Amino acid sequence: MNLSSTIITISLITAIGLNWLSCSSDKTPVVDLTNACIDVDASYDLNIKPIIDRGCALGGCHVNGGDGPGIYTNYENIVPFLEDGSFRRTTLEQKDDPLIGMPPKWSNNGAPKELTESELELITCWLENGYPK
Repeated sequence: MNLSSTIITISLITAIGLNWLSCSSDKTPVVDLTNACIDVDASYDLNIKPIIDRGCALGGCHVNGGDGPGIYTNYENIVPFLEDGSFRRTTLEQKDDPLIGMPPKWSNNGAPKELTESELELITCWLENGYPK
């Protein structure tokens, strides 16, 4: 291996490493809710429905004829996804996964590409408190 090949290899490895390191900080911060949900009275009608309407139950997604599993336009329709854990999984646990996290990073229907920290906190507390209507 000559000097120019070595320099090119080192530069390439450095560029890949820096790119990989820079991508690791793109994730939504994890919200510590150890005791935060004790005083949060989140309910579907008051707090969660507006988040779902803005980010889930809109054209092409979780509506009649949409691509998303389930229709999230009312509380009764979303309950099965709350009970089986899929709503929590895709919205909170897998939120940073570009392929299955919700809301999807790839959508072009006007929905937000991610939820805010306060929205994530409300959803978490709502789920932790038994997802009251």
